[in-house]
Amino acid sequence: MPRAPAKTFNIVILSCVVILLAFSVLMIYSATNSVEYRALYKAFYLRQILWAVLGLGVMFVVSYINYSTWIEIADKLYWFTVVLLILLLFFRGSMRWFHIGPFTFQPSELAKFTMPLALSRFIIDNKGKAEVLEGLIKIGIMTAIPLVLIIIQPDLGTGLVFIPLFFCLLYIGGVSIRYLGYLITLMAIFAPVYYFTLMKSYQKNRLLSFLNPESDPLGNGYSIIQSKIAVGSGSIFGKGFMKGTQSQLNFVPEHHTDFIFAVVGEEMGFLLVFILLLAYLMLILEGLKIAMHAKDKAGMLLASGVVSLLTAQLFMNIGMTIGILPVVGVPLPLLSYGGSSLLFTMALIGILLNVHSSIKRSSS
Repeated sequence: MPRAPAKTFNIVILSCVVILLAFSVLMIYSATNSVEYRALYKAFYLRQILWAVLGLGVMFVVSYINYSTWIEIADKLYWFTVVLLILLLFFRGSMRWFHIGPFTFQPSELAKFTMPLALSRFIIDNKGKAEVLEGLIKIGIMTAIPLVLIIIQPDLGTGLVFIPLFFCLLYIGGVSIRYLGYLITLMAIFAPVYYFTLMKSYQKNRLLSFLNPESDPLGNGYSIIQSKIAVGSGSIFGKGFMKGTQSQLNFVPEHHTDFIFAVVGEEMGFLLVFILLLAYLMLILEGLKIAMHAKDKAGMLLASGVVSLLTAQLFMNIGMTIGILPVVGVPLPLLSYGGSSLLFTMALIGILLNVHSSIKRSSS
């Protein structure tokens, strides 16, 4: 098992991760310090500290494992994830997680870890074949199986993040723009069918409320309206830590998970939001740099996949918080409360770090 010497460790990524985790603990502490959460608020932020520490441990351990090892076991991880999603569907119904003692585990978060590995493995093993119709059909089915199982939980938001991952890895894998255009056209044709036959009524209402939230200000448009008020009222310098009215008085729902960005915007203001977004930007740019300089196709695909997932979740979460995208329930990476999401995100960053280490070792 090749190790990553300290001199090859990426200090930029580590710094960004630590900054974002610190933001996470502070914002969750503030978001859960209202009367509604008063009896439990210590548990929330203390648990997030626990997840952050465990997550850092997972990141370091994964960063010491050669990424080729993950490619080798990608198929097994993929089918293990699919089995868990099927078991969740049959034994938990519309629930999205398994209960393990006092903790919960979301297989959909595991899928975020396994899908970049599995898709990268398929593209590498089917070099040349993934670029023709037969290969595209196979990789499409491979992506669709966990995506469909996640969407019918229902968890539309998590399912949607696999779509940019799918197209990103196909493009990096060498599929022509023409074929990608055909796939996008096919999805556009299928979208109305999905809307009228498969989309649940509350999901339709969310979409309609996104287009006009004021049409149902106390119902489906409530989350968007309150979140926009929170972010906008923070202005340049914010209202101050634990002084946000929208969050402290619980006007913004799920403000320690999906809408944590609204708490940051209201209490910390534009200046600290800028620092937060700068940390995300540096993390993404460093990931792209690693992908560009990877020593082989596997490293390039994995690094690109990690960056794609992080970027998609970041864009979707902030987009729904400020009202430019529908509310789909996607956590903000490294910031939202949640153990499964944080641990598997840190594992993905660990793979990114290992790809970086391999670049440094090969150039030294």
